[in-house]
Amino acid sequence: MDEKKLHKNLKWMTLSVLLVSIFIAVIGTSSNLYFEKIQRATAEEELKASTEVYKVQIQRQIKGYLNTLHTLANFMKIEEFRDKEFFFEEMRQFSKNNDFTSLYFIRDEQVFKITEDNYEVQTLREVKLEPEAIEVIEESWNGREGISDVFYDTYTKQNVMAFSVPIYVEEQVNGVLMVYEKLENIEEIMELASKSNQNGQLIIQMINEEGEFLIRSNNGIYKQKTDSIYHMDMKVLDEDVIRGVLKNKEQYYTTFRLSGKEYNIFFVPLEYHGWYLFCIEPTSAITHSITSMLNVTRVMFSTIFILGIILILYGYRAFRKNNITLMQLAYIDPLTGAYNITKFRKISEQIVGKASSYQICILNIRKFQFINEVFGEKEADSLLCYMAKIIEQQIHKEEYFCHDNADQFILLLKERSTEEIINMIHEIENKLGEFSDQYNQKYDISLYAGIGNFEGTKNQENYNQLFQNALVALKKARDASYNIVFYDERLQRDTQLKNKIESRMRKALKEEEFKVFLQAKTDLQTGKLIGAEALVRWIQKDGTMIYPDQFIPLFEQNGFCAELDLYMVEKVCQKLRDWLEEGKELIPVSINQSKLLFYRSDYIERLCEITDRYQIPPKQITLEILEGLAIENINLLNETLRRLHEKGFLVSLDDFGSGFSSLNSLGRLKIDELKIDRMFLLGIDDLEEEERERQKNIMRYIILLAKSMNIVTVIEGVETKENEILMKEMGCDIGQGYYYCKPISIEEFECKYL
Repeated sequence: MDEKKLHKNLKWMTLSVLLVSIFIAVIGTSSNLYFEKIQRATAEEELKASTEVYKVQIQRQIKGYLNTLHTLANFMKIEEFRDKEFFFEEMRQFSKNNDFTSLYFIRDEQVFKITEDNYEVQTLREVKLEPEAIEVIEESWNGREGISDVFYDTYTKQNVMAFSVPIYVEEQVNGVLMVYEKLENIEEIMELASKSNQNGQLIIQMINEEGEFLIRSNNGIYKQKTDSIYHMDMKVLDEDVIRGVLKNKEQYYTTFRLSGKEYNIFFVPLEYHGWYLFCIEPTSAITHSITSMLNVTRVMFSTIFILGIILILYGYRAFRKNNITLMQLAYIDPLTGAYNITKFRKISEQIVGKASSYQICILNIRKFQFINEVFGEKEADSLLCYMAKIIEQQIHKEEYFCHDNADQFILLLKERSTEEIINMIHEIENKLGEFSDQYNQKYDISLYAGIGNFEGTKNQENYNQLFQNALVALKKARDASYNIVFYDERLQRDTQLKNKIESRMRKALKEEEFKVFLQAKTDLQTGKLIGAEALVRWIQKDGTMIYPDQFIPLFEQNGFCAELDLYMVEKVCQKLRDWLEEGKELIPVSINQSKLLFYRSDYIERLCEITDRYQIPPKQITLEILEGLAIENINLLNETLRRLHEKGFLVSLDDFGSGFSSLNSLGRLKIDELKIDRMFLLGIDDLEEEERERQKNIMRYIILLAKSMNIVTVIEGVETKENEILMKEMGCDIGQGYYYCKPISIEEFECKYL
């Protein structure tokens, strides 16, 4: 063999080996640096995600304590001390069921301490409370929820936290409810979180804004007992940086090394008292699989290039698979396998920001709670999974959907007509019926839906606006008799009007924009005026009117109707006093009273205070109530009626026959007057002969039954002479309706009748 050629080949071989070695070294080093970067990023994100989850759990636990106290506070407003033994027994049982160490009820300078065994009553001066407890009591006397720092309870001899809420009576703080909760309940959450961590090396601690430990994990890297993170012998964190973070209530992530081991640490503020949660976990524990892969990669790159490449690909695949798993946990609903609301919102915000041709459809199953209770949670979950599959079949390209919570699904639809959306919803509904048949459950599954679009909306590239529009439409669909509602300018106007009404109602009451209108009540036998009904009208300063059907349902929801009803009583009494002083003959006036007002403990006293102030005989006032009051507690209602009769007031049952009317209720209620709903007369002349006779017979027997109990009967909705003749023949006492007079202002009423 030619030596020259051999040297040349050897030279090339050496050069090739050198180049391959350099290449392997470069690839190995680059790969190593790349994976170390991924390792750190993964460690940071996983620790932050875990810490946020534990933060939510702890805050939810604390909020749960406060919600429990609010529930009890509402109970105490209702119960008060009507039965003292029953009251304290309920309090004691409540404390026991919720595992509170102590329960305190403070009112009128008295402190009621309720334990599992008994209760004690002391004055505020006598009772010995820890400073932390006194501080939260003062918070709640000022109308706020109170949460204390951790302190040692000398009674139970353990660390506790105090929680308190105000008790309101007529929007004024009337008392304070406070409980001691064992710190170990929150410690258990943290210990369970630490143990449930797949690596078992997570350390969870809680500190206050001064760096003092509130709760320490038993699984710690620092065993020395100390009261502050600043007092530890090992200095692994920059104290000035940590002080700045705690002072500014910021999140903070960093790493440190201890005993040759790298740790990740993340501080996150809680909502209460400047408390902080921080979690520590070894980097190797978070990214154990990636660390192993790096070691294998280093070994393989030092031996063979191909094996190195395979390992790198394998590592990439493993990393990618790990990220897919994390993505599923973060963005996939565990029950249905559909997107969750977080992922849906993220996609929708990106898409809607680029085009305004999208709509959001929110779907709910009507009476889903009934399905859950009757057929069981397992079958209800199966129904939701089945519904998710059906929706997935209905979704087009560039459209998305998610399962939000309970029975709610949200769909992002693109360029679909109204008819297409309605057909899609009906198709989903029909296929859900097939699910019911599969399980031999003959239950009609019905959906209701709100569809949000940008109609009448200025900002047409805003997902939040689109979603809010859908929610408005959904609420309308839930409360209405029809199941599918599209957002439109009318709904937008309704929403704006609702906001306007709620923002102006108290000022309007103060400025007397609510006016009393009167509608005459006529004696059907003599044709003479026998009384009137007071009806409210909202006439604004500029002369425009907001109609009753626009504000009364809203007032019934937000409770403002109670104030308005008493206002109407006062205005009527004021006018009756004017008529007396002018020498005019008084007529009885009927005034509607809401359920919320009727059950107030001071209701009758407030009424009497008004009639006494204007020196009006209570018999001139007829209080109109709805039958729904009797459904809840007829005995309690009758007791209120008895007290009203003792004071001289008359009571009328309004709109009888408009909904579910019970003859049993009519027989048991102690009323003076029965108002038959206008629906009995509405369109009666247009009915078939047989149906018209049935309608007449019903009215006839109602009137006869009322007369047998000495109850005066009033028919509403008299609009024609024929109506009047018919009711007169049936023996009805009083007629009311447009045939006689529509609701008119007091001034017009005086001119016409007085």
